[in-house]
Parts: sequence; structure tokens; C-alpha cells
Amino acid sequence: MVSSGAVGAGMFRMGLSEKPKEVAKKQALAAVGQVHLMRYYEDIFNTIGVKCAQVLLTLENLSNRKQYVRARNTFNALFDMGVVPVVNENDCVAVEELRFGDNDTLSAQVAALCEAQWLFLLTDVDGEFIFIYVWAIRMTSCFVYRALHVQPEHGPKR
Repeated sequence: MVSSGAVGAGMFRMGLSEKPKEVAKKQALAAVGQVHLMRYYEDIFNTIGVKCAQVLLTLENLSNRKQYVRARNTFNALFDMGVVPVVNENDCVAVEELRFGDNDTLSAQVAALCEAQWLFLLTDVDGEFIFIYVWAIRMTSCFVYRALHVQPEHGPKR
């Protein structure tokens, strides 16, 4: 599972209503928020008797062959243990030039790493639209189609 929200959770924990412009402050908020975000996921997964683990990645991790293999081995070990990996970009160390940019890209990279057959993306855009994308991962290529488009004022459209 690829998740976002560490900066937002950090803002909430720190009582901030506006996201700072400075990268270092956003990274600090991600550090504050990541702990709380994972606590929320742990609580949710515990209610259904499933264990979860935190996996923080950067583009550099997946661009370096040794780190890529280590990450793949970690995912495989987690799956073997029945643990759900909760993946997020490691905002505390990622620099602007190396950032995935969005979790859609990160999730596609992780799906390829794990040799997933399917990738389901749930994305909101300014809270007005919800898109569900289904990606079929085949070797190194992805086939994408939009499964559902929801507009709150108009209901689901197919």
C-alpha cells in the first residue's frame, strides 16, 4: 500500500493551518507526521488482525541496483510474513531533484518492484474528484485505464 499524508499529519500535530513554503520545514513536518500516520495505519490494520510495516523510499533507492534488490527482498520477506507494507516517499531525505513527485509514480515503481499483477490508485484532486485507476503490470510495461470517475455533485460516471 502506498500512502501519503505525512506532511498533513505533521501540520495537524503541530497545529498549523498552512503548509510552509520552505523545503526543510516540509521535511520536518513529514518527520513529525510520519510517526502519527503509521500509528493510524497500525490501529486500522490491528482491528482486522493484520500487521503492517513502514517502508520509506526515495527515487535514488530504486535507481541504485543494490538498493533496488534490497528493497525487493524486504518486500518479499514482508509478504512471506503476512505483513502489509505501507510505503511512503522518504520526505526527510529526498531532495527536489530526486523526488518521485507524486504517489502515482511511486506506486507504479513499487508495483513493478514487487512484480504486482494489478495496481489500484485512489487519488483525490483538490477534494473534488476521485479517480480510480487500474494498472496491469506486465514485466516493465504498464497498461492503464480509468475505471471510475466520481464527481460529488453528479455521482459516479463510467
